[in-house]
Amino acid sequence: MSISIYICEDNPTYLTLIESIISDYLLFHEHRFNLALVTSNPDEFIHTLKSTQAQNSLYFLDLELNHKLTGLDLAKVIRQNDPEGKIVFISNYDSVITQSVHQHIELLGFIDKSLSQTVLRAEIFKLMELAENRIYQQLQNKQQLFSFKVGTMLYNLNFSEILFIKSANNHQLTLQAKNSSHSFYGTLKEILSQYPELLRISRTTLVNPLNIAQIDFSKRKLFFDNQISCKFSIRYTQSIKKFFLK
Repeated sequence: MSISIYICEDNPTYLTLIESIISDYLLFHEHRFNLALVTSNPDEFIHTLKSTQAQNSLYFLDLELNHKLTGLDLAKVIRQNDPEGKIVFISNYDSVITQSVHQHIELLGFIDKSLSQTVLRAEIFKLMELAENRIYQQLQNKQQLFSFKVGTMLYNLNFSEILFIKSANNHQLTLQAKNSSHSFYGTLKEILSQYPELLRISRTTLVNPLNIAQIDFSKRKLFFDNQISCKFSIRYTQSIKKFFLK
């Protein structure tokens, strides 16, 4: 899983500085994070947040945005769409802490704009590491359910039971679980946006990495505990290696 990062800051110089620091961090952690949006426009921020259906993401928000919307307003939208996302406020004002408490907005951290570039860099690196640890802990502690519809019936399956999901040309998906299989309509793109814990191994297949027991790179095959296997394409070899070596 790669954690998406969204930045909204109205000062172009400071926006570029934050982006540069985060990009430096990504040079060594590119499989753990991705820079989804860098903007000074709150409207673009909200549109992208909703269109990408961000979940378990990391947000850096300027408190004062020289716009009708403030960083607090954006934080409220985040909480409506990504309840477990991690928010960092950027401001010159200590009052940001008081305001966030009054608005019942849980913060991961606060960045003071008066920090030197060296201290700022260290603080952002620390916050990114903290966000990663907390997000992965949340996912491990949560008994996640996978939901899908067949006709008018809604089914819930423990996420840990899923082995893989394959697609056919007619938008029909086949889900193979440990002790059952199911067919329903949808797209892998939709599934991956809702369940980013899944891993794409080919154009037509998503797998649950938690249930992979063995990988044969010479034959390009993934094996599950029950000896069921899936073939992965050459195109995804490097991303599979990065995922399991993180």
